[in-house]
Amino acid sequence: GWSSRQRLVFVPADRSAPATDVRFEGEESADGRRFRFRLESFEGRVRRERVEGVAELRPPVGGIARFSGPPGLLLELPPDTVFPVRQLEDVLGTLTRAPALLHHRIFDGSAPEPPVLLAAFAGRAAASGGERLWPLAMAWFDPSDPGSTPLFELEARTDAEGIFREIRLDFGALVLEGRAVRIERLPSPRCPR
Repeated sequence: GWSSRQRLVFVPADRSAPATDVRFEGEESADGRRFRFRLESFEGRVRRERVEGVAELRPPVGGIARFSGPPGLLLELPPDTVFPVRQLEDVLGTLTRAPALLHHRIFDGSAPEPPVLLAAFAGRAAASGGERLWPLAMAWFDPSDPGSTPLFELEARTDAEGIFREIRLDFGALVLEGRAVRIERLPSPRCPR
């Protein structure tokens, strides 16, 4: 299976408000059918939100997400739902066919809400600093209004392993841009069989 951890800390440039700290952890089974998730959001040192639970898919009938935070919430997942690692694998798989367009319904455990619609486009690779990088654009949409503007957008230049060298995150009211300064390759962990 796969484990992931992400942490985003937003600090206002003028320090007029406390930092916002968002922490996410997820574990997805190798077959893409089970997903454990936990998200916590803090304003300063005060926890403002906690989303936690386990989701399971049973193709071809769909699945269910069981939340322990908020407690007792159950959410049905449509048959075409995928979890984050499967979605990333599919997006990276489009690189070899670029230009290519991909659509998914994704449940990522970041909110106690139904899966969102994802549209991803990978362009043709271009040489940059001795390696091939692909332009990638992704947009997440509200499934109840697929003709709406995106909830969130991402633009990036990525290598074949999915390491973003440049990224732009557009949240509507907030846009973040970043560039990889250093990439440190870690040894592969030994997993028991």
